[in-house]
Amino acid sequence: MATPELSLFYGEKLALLPASFYATSYAQQPAVFPAVQRNSSAPEERELAGLPPHGVVLCNFNHLHKTSRAMWAHWAAILRASNSVGPGGGGSGAETVLWTLNDSPETQGNIATELARHGARRDQVRFAGHELIWQHLHRHALADLFLDNLEYNGGTTGLDALWAGVPILSAPLEKFSARYGASFNRGVGLERLFTARDGRDYEQIAIQLAARPALLAEIRRGLSARKPRAALFDTPAFAQRFEALLRMQWEVFVRTQDGTGAENSGVGRAGQGSGAEDASAMSGGSPMHVVYNQAALDHGFAF
Repeated sequence: MATPELSLFYGEKLALLPASFYATSYAQQPAVFPAVQRNSSAPEERELAGLPPHGVVLCNFNHLHKTSRAMWAHWAAILRASNSVGPGGGGSGAETVLWTLNDSPETQGNIATELARHGARRDQVRFAGHELIWQHLHRHALADLFLDNLEYNGGTTGLDALWAGVPILSAPLEKFSARYGASFNRGVGLERLFTARDGRDYEQIAIQLAARPALLAEIRRGLSARKPRAALFDTPAFAQRFEALLRMQWEVFVRTQDGTGAENSGVGRAGQGSGAEDASAMSGGSPMHVVYNQAALDHGFAF
């Protein structure tokens, strides 16, 4: 993934898609990826999963190899602050935990130790085992917020969370592997609130969101309602945009070969009428032809 301002680092010309770079098939395969949203039995299901029934559940189901020591420090800082800060600066009155994927007792102990080393309590991390895909999607609905890995974002794992109506907090760093989450957020219209500038901003946004469970609930409901028409999950529109981009590239190639036109500036964009309007409608602004919304990096987070 690259943005226009990075084009000088490439020998090739960039071909940019609106919304997101990722093609998905969730909406086309309902038997494999059933629609999921939280229901009235969530407190009981949370207890069965070892989670606080009325607390704030921050989840990360990425594979462990994506998690650096720096990420445990970020998550510990969020957990430490989230149980001491609530609306208006007081206690939130609700327990905040990190729910992560691991079924090895030895590794679970190491994870709890690492979080404790950074000041979180050992009992603030809860563990989920491996499940069938439909069970895995269903349990996402028990979480309030997905905390992405900053250096190596979730791919399919992040998409699973959004499909289940759980927003992703991410921060687009320099490497390709660190830009997935921001691109996904762009594709569902959540880039301004859930795209952090850096690790410190990431912590502050997570802490403020964890202190406002009612706001998180409202955002989840909005995401679930918006999801069916979101650009990220509109595969036919993605195909149209991608085909338009390929046609444009071919036309440029033909013009440069027969001498009827000069090469363009180094950045090609999928044109209007190919689904870009959908991305515009999702974000409430003009169509953006970048992988992530640069304005999200300068948003100045506030409630």
